[in-house]
Amino acid sequence: MNIENIKPAKGKILGEAVISDYVSPGGIHVVNTMKKKKIKKMRVLAVGGSFDDERGRPQKYRALPGDVVFFSNRAGRTITLERKQHLILDNEDVHTKEEL
Repeated sequence: MNIENIKPAKGKILGEAVISDYVSPGGIHVVNTMKKKKIKKMRVLAVGGSFDDERGRPQKYRALPGDVVFFSNRAGRTITLERKQHLILDNEDVHTKEEL
């Protein structure tokens, strides 16, 4: 399955997990893997179609493809595509964007 062919459902965001290394004060590189810690940061790859809130008002996505976003610990579902870990989040689960 090719990642370019995937379109999330309305109100959902598909992203690739951003795994960062941590350098301890002593200079040791500690790799953060999905098996050890829940990922809290992702790069948005695709967003679903337009959607409305419970009152029928059109809503905007909090992130667009290319953005790097932060989200809560328990948010989203982890899936594997093309041997990489990806996440599917609700639009409401996005807390903030990283400015590049």
